[in-house]
Amino acid sequence: MALRACHYLVPLADKHSFGRAAEYCHAGQPTLSTQLKKLEDYLEVTLFERDNHHFSPTPIGGETIETARIALEAVEDIRALARLALDPMDGVVRLGTIPTLGPYLLPRLLSALMGASPSCVFRCTRT
Repeated sequence: MALRACHYLVPLADKHSFGRAAEYCHAGQPTLSTQLKKLEDYLEVTLFERDNHHFSPTPIGGETIETARIALEAVEDIRALARLALDPMDGVVRLGTIPTLGPYLLPRLLSALMGASPSCVFRCTRT
């Protein structure tokens, strides 16, 4: 089963239209229909009940859609982890100081960090 099938299945369920789902996926309607048919053949189940004007998920189709949604979120988490590995300055860093030291240390430290990594975003909060 190809991950691309999940990329077609979830928008189809969300958009409630082959045309809108195909547009969202930057694919043609025939491609979307073919991929859905291939997925149904692979799984040996019917994911959507269809007639000329309407379609809706079957019970197993609804469960499959939710599982596909979770799989796509997991794939996005993997991509995010990989992006973190590419840039060691990407991510959240929490730094704490005592109130008497903070006004003297933090401006110098943040200035050095901003010079080393201009794309970083710094947010200062007080707790």
